[in-house]
Amino acid sequence: MQILLIAAAMSLTLVAPLAIVLAEAPRIGAPVLVILPPWQEAGPTVLAAGGQMVGPIAAPFATLAYSDDPDFAAKLTRAGAFAVRGGQRLADLCGVI
Repeated sequence: MQILLIAAAMSLTLVAPLAIVLAEAPRIGAPVLVILPPWQEAGPTVLAAGGQMVGPIAAPFATLAYSDDPDFAAKLTRAGAFAVRGGQRLADLCGVI
């Protein structure tokens, strides 16, 4: 029973921050978190959607990107992104924009 409680506490500790970041909807004129399949490069995908990458580095399956285009999130999805979520909180944590 104690192991189950410890596992539950650890799961919440790891999942809660990720859920907070991913729950944010993309906003026009704010950075977005672009989640990509492992076989797709972030740079060409973001450029194809009319945006630019921001941030110190790109993670293996995700990157922060920016565009003023109101249709940027939809263009990223059409370019092959798995998901596009609001990235302002993550950008604030990483010290970009």
